[in-house]
Amino acid sequence: SYEHCEGFIDKLMKKFFPDEEKLLSEFYLSKNEIKEMCEAGMMIGSHTLNHLVLSKLSSQEQEKEIVAYFNFIKSVGELDLRTFCYPYGGFHTFNHETECILEQNNCDFAFNVEARDIDCHDLSDRKQALPRSDCNMFPFGACYNIAAGNIG
Repeated sequence: SYEHCEGFIDKLMKKFFPDEEKLLSEFYLSKNEIKEMCEAGMMIGSHTLNHLVLSKLSSQEQEKEIVAYFNFIKSVGELDLRTFCYPYGGFHTFNHETECILEQNNCDFAFNVEARDIDCHDLSDRKQALPRSDCNMFPFGACYNIAAGNIG
């Protein structure tokens, strides 16, 4: 349960990664790096503050997670589009309340993990659950090789 998870993870981090700041700086973008990407025209999407499964949270907790991350992204730079990707993805990770919260917070669209192309009905009927492929389903480098013309 989430009430025990944070404390347990904190203990594991202290034991195996005592210099958490160094570890984070090696694996995550800094605010300046995100700002640089925004200024270069890249689309930056929101996720949540703590990467929790939203469907397990109350409406108030979901809104707190979503709004906090939208505010974080806004503090880095203005974006042309307000987008969102559900942590872990899949229909089990969010619910109708989640989609309503995103609508109320002016989210242009959100991505769900569902391996198929977006069609016009998705855009008109359910823009807060657009399909996208899970990047974990591709072998390392496969996208690069396809783009480079190395794979048929």
